[in-house]
Amino acid sequence: MTGIASAAHQRYAVLFKVLDRQARAAILLDAEATVRAVNDTARDVLRQATNLFAECERLEFAHPLTQRTFLDALEKALRPEPPASIAPCEFHVPRSLNSNRPMFGELLNCHPPAAPGGADVLLILTRLDGPLPNLERRLHSAFNLTRRESTVAALLTQPLREAELAATLGISVNTLRTHRKNIYAKLEVASRNELSLLLARLA
Repeated sequence: MTGIASAAHQRYAVLFKVLDRQARAAILLDAEATVRAVNDTARDVLRQATNLFAECERLEFAHPLTQRTFLDALEKALRPEPPASIAPCEFHVPRSLNSNRPMFGELLNCHPPAAPGGADVLLILTRLDGPLPNLERRLHSAFNLTRRESTVAALLTQPLREAELAATLGISVNTLRTHRKNIYAKLEVASRNELSLLLARLA
């Protein structure tokens, strides 16, 4: 790891540890998409992913559409606007880590940059095929979901069929569908994919 990368990693060490505990990958990039620092989860992602790779220290996506979306999001994240006015740029990595479920990506502009003259962007990747931390408590407090609905909402992000979800919860499929209908109405989403993306933002 270069001196710049070491300094960048040290600067974001606490954040990287928090994201590691949440099983979320953190990759610090410069304006050219060169990887400057990563957390342990990101190392695993880069090692295992079939459509995401770093070549010559430059982060690229094997899928052309994902790569184009990533570069567009990177350009937006680098715009010289006040930090408070910059919203996270989002994109999706399909079939990540040999999974049929997508990965949710956010690009955040880092102010000030980790190195003099650098324009650093933090890429945070969240797998949507695993449990998301602290979701039930957040859903209960932020969206007025019942505790049961919060549990169901978290499980709906899993790649399981309705019958499997109902069996896990010990309820009938019809009861599961009723919970799902109520959850969608309260969260204003229309599908399990939309629900997964919303919950990834809350994680």
